[in-house]
Amino acid sequence: MANMFRSVSDVEARVATDPVRQNGKAMLQLEMGMGVYGEESTTLIKQWLAEDDAREAERQRIERETWERNIKQRTVDAAELQAAQAVKATHIAFAALAISALSFLLAGVALIRAT
Repeated sequence: MANMFRSVSDVEARVATDPVRQNGKAMLQLEMGMGVYGEESTTLIKQWLAEDDAREAERQRIERETWERNIKQRTVDAAELQAAQAVKATHIAFAALAISALSFLLAGVALIRAT
């Protein structure tokens, strides 16, 4: 059998140095399926594939958690912005109410003076 591997790191090195970029894993699986490798090498390849799949799953989990954290933070930021805008709108409404009340009082004073 050709291309015998002695360790999982040999398998990883083979995948990393594949001449066709980004196809090392696929080529390795294809060659393994064609029976290019012996039993020991096939076992090492399967072990590396399982480890690589676990690494990829972990990477995707971290990516998903980061995305979820970002969405939650954006939701919190939006809620805080809405709350700040509501407080500002309340202040404006109270100022308008105060101006209206003052205008009413001034109109009353003017009416009293007129009579």
